[in-house]
Amino acid sequence: MIEKPVFHKKTGFSVCLILCAGSLTAISFAVMMVGLVGETTVELELSEPDVLYVKASFGAGLAQLSPELADAGRRLLDTLATPNWCLEWRLPRWLGDALGLDDASTRSLVLANVYGLAYVRLHDDLADAEIDHQAPAAINLASVFFEQWMAEYRRLFTAGSPFWSFLDGWLTRWAQATHEAGEPLAADLRAYGEEDFLRLAERAAPLKICCAGACLCSGRAALIPTLTTGLDHFLVAAVLLDHVCDWADDLAAGRYNAFVAYASALPQTPAQAGTNRRRVLETIYLHAGVQPYYAMIVRYLRSARRTLRALDSPDLSRYLQQMERLARDHGQQIAGAARRQLRQASGQLWRLPMAGHPPAVRMERG
Repeated sequence: MIEKPVFHKKTGFSVCLILCAGSLTAISFAVMMVGLVGETTVELELSEPDVLYVKASFGAGLAQLSPELADAGRRLLDTLATPNWCLEWRLPRWLGDALGLDDASTRSLVLANVYGLAYVRLHDDLADAEIDHQAPAAINLASVFFEQWMAEYRRLFTAGSPFWSFLDGWLTRWAQATHEAGEPLAADLRAYGEEDFLRLAERAAPLKICCAGACLCSGRAALIPTLTTGLDHFLVAAVLLDHVCDWADDLAAGRYNAFVAYASALPQTPAQAGTNRRRVLETIYLHAGVQPYYAMIVRYLRSARRTLRALDSPDLSRYLQQMERLARDHGQQIAGAARRQLRQASGQLWRLPMAGHPPAVRMERG
């Protein structure tokens, strides 16, 4: 069980001060975050042999499709073959190396994971209405990637393998989480139980499939619960970190956001959007408002690292340490940027003409 964060009370005076000074606007907040948003994940170089193998395999499959679908598939792979998706590429390799799998099996797990990533990515974009104008092509392409994904696993596991039960369970949880993405969890993060936090990570549940695959291929099935628990805690931390950077976009789009729930106990509805926005800004700009939230992220990352020591993977351990350091730095950077803007806003306020004062009256002696 992860210890719940301690939340701080705050007042609105300082935020009113900033608002009066005209400094705390959507633009000023966006400027403050520009240097931070791109630093919420550790980016490692991808394995060149794995990338070449995956691209060759993708290319062979895409060659059977229409030119339009094949081109869309290649463009999607290009966006996924970047360090931003390093965990999805690297995790099967780290698992295979730590569990002593032969290179062919590990490479097959990498390929399957990227097919799964492509399929999930397309579905997530459809669910978030990000590619409405390309929906028919995306649905067709997703079907192709799903078939390739399953075909790769059929090369590794017989029909009677317990692997398929793991896969079905995690895909069901992912599909349910995707369907419920617009439905709120508890409005107030203070009311979260452990199951609520774990629900945050369920849209990434397919990433756990390669854990079951690697463990079963290596005869280490007993490790599956430990590895997936550790991965769950990592994914919770990753979602919480993403929500700090996405809160304004999520609030505008009507998507649930955990950082908003941390700052405000109000429902995340259009009617409460303005008040929720103000409370988020109060949290960022007052006292140590963001620090308990980031402390919670660090606790989940530490729990993941402790649990995943059972794998004895130096690469994965190093990655989690880097993520923990990044989360701490990110929280300190946001708090520091907020303090600087608060000081700047205070200086601007005292230079403004005082509104509402009556004009001076010259007193004349009679």
